[in-house]
Amino acid sequence: MNAAPPPLPAAEPTARPRRRRWIYPLGVALGLSAVFVFYASTTFLRFASWRELEPYRDALRRVRADPTTSAALGAPIEEGWYIRGSVQSLETGGLADFSVPVSGPKGDARVKIVAWFQDGVWRYERIAVDFEDDRADRDLTPKLFEDDLGAFGEETGR
Repeated sequence: MNAAPPPLPAAEPTARPRRRRWIYPLGVALGLSAVFVFYASTTFLRFASWRELEPYRDALRRVRADPTTSAALGAPIEEGWYIRGSVQSLETGGLADFSVPVSGPKGDARVKIVAWFQDGVWRYERIAVDFEDDRADRDLTPKLFEDDLGAFGEETGR
């Protein structure tokens, strides 16, 4: 009598394979979230440090004090949060070339700032308000620079 042993009962599925289905999407979501948080925090820190620069503060002071800009945008004039451009700094000097959004009750504009840092002093090549409508740009560059210095601090030869 050669009887075959009875078949083994089918194994019940374990919960492990189902849990694994959620591990990979969760890992990807956490990884993407970490990248987003890193990018957002570095961007925030960069913008916060730029707001401490003298050219930023001086340009916004000039914009708020200018009667033509105040009339065009209305009061109060508030700065936006997203700054475009770059700031390069070295031990002996640096270059700032960025624009800041500003807005008032009557309209929006961008303030374009180009300045360089040399011998402990910021020198301005350009501070201009670019209105979003078809108005001409408003130049707020300090007159001292335009009269006495050429581009990037070179003397004009007078």
